[in-house]
Amino acid sequence: MKAITFVIVLAVLCSICGVATAATVTQAIMHQGTLTDSGGNPLTGTFTVTFRLYNVANGGTALATDTHTLTATNGKFTTTLSFPSGNYNGQGLWLGIQRAPDPEKTPRTVFRPVPYALSLRPGALIKGSGAAHVLKVMKTGDEGMTMNVTSSGNDSPGIRVFTYGSGSPGINSTTIAYNAWSFKGFTAGESSGGVYMNTIGASSPGVMALTQGDNSQAMSGVTHGDLSDAIVGISNGDESNAAFFWGKGTNSTGVYAWSNQHYGIFADTEVAGGYGVFTPDKMSALTYDTNSGDVAEYLQVSESVAPGTVLVIGKGGVLEPSAVAYDTRVAGIVSTSPGVSLGTNESGNPGEALVAVAGKVPCNVDASGAPIHEGDLLATSGTPGYAMKATDPQIGTILGKAMGSLESGTGRIEVLVTLQ
Repeated sequence: MKAITFVIVLAVLCSICGVATAATVTQAIMHQGTLTDSGGNPLTGTFTVTFRLYNVANGGTALATDTHTLTATNGKFTTTLSFPSGNYNGQGLWLGIQRAPDPEKTPRTVFRPVPYALSLRPGALIKGSGAAHVLKVMKTGDEGMTMNVTSSGNDSPGIRVFTYGSGSPGINSTTIAYNAWSFKGFTAGESSGGVYMNTIGASSPGVMALTQGDNSQAMSGVTHGDLSDAIVGISNGDESNAAFFWGKGTNSTGVYAWSNQHYGIFADTEVAGGYGVFTPDKMSALTYDTNSGDVAEYLQVSESVAPGTVLVIGKGGVLEPSAVAYDTRVAGIVSTSPGVSLGTNESGNPGEALVAVAGKVPCNVDASGAPIHEGDLLATSGTPGYAMKATDPQIGTILGKAMGSLESGTGRIEVLVTLQ
């Protein structure tokens, strides 16, 4: 029986990098060989040859099989091998070759690194384990980008990263050079985020940015389109911050926001009683604007009281609804929607009520004894929790001044709180 000798030359049909083509890169691998007899003489003719892909040098089961009818001239032949690209995932691979009816030749031919360029085809998978990088991209020299990813289709992220292991950032990017971006995202399509991060595990920040150089921003966002947010943070987990910024250096700001058209910072919790902005520290502002009209303070009350109720100081400093006219113990009015709340506890204020001590606030009034008009002084009345016109003003009994009118009966008007 004639022996067949194969000289294996493997090459990717087209280079992965630098090829501009409308079609997807093929996964076929060029294979050239030489057929000879037992004496080493080249053969000419047609032969059936089966190629098998293994992940072991000996034995095992073939991962894939590709059978060809080859024509050799003076022993030389050329064909292309096509195995599923999912096999090129970092594992060792060997090629088994058999010409019918002879058995598969030994030893198998080891796959060299060139075919692994197929692992960069669209939809391909690159796998790895251990401490080594699965994929490492480096460049040196000024200008240019280490990696440039472009996606033009709708709902097509430029880069999508999933990590499941503990302590495994989705993207870890470090720059040392002056004026260098660690990570920069640009989108031009509508409803397209420059950078989108989603984490599920506990203690996993969506985006974590650290800078140590002078005059450097941990995170910077620029948008030009209408209704476009520079940075959006969404947190669904318990005790999770949508955005967390920490400035450690001298004169370093945790968050610096500037807008020459609208709000520097807009915060909305969409939760009743939630804090749009919360800080355990002091807050400094040149001016402070609020849509509500009064300053209120949490004070202990003897019973549940409704907004607009007039309160007086009771035993032990506990406030209670007023009950007598011209009471010198008058303390204030239960606020409806204060612009400033003093004495707030993060855990809540059980047994306390927000009492307006300054500003304009709706108040329960009784005009049974005398009509109330704008500018009238008000004092406590005999109707529990109601104010009345002070026809005989006395020092220490004045609650405030009427900002509205009521001709008769009971009702509610706005009152400018001016205790005196």
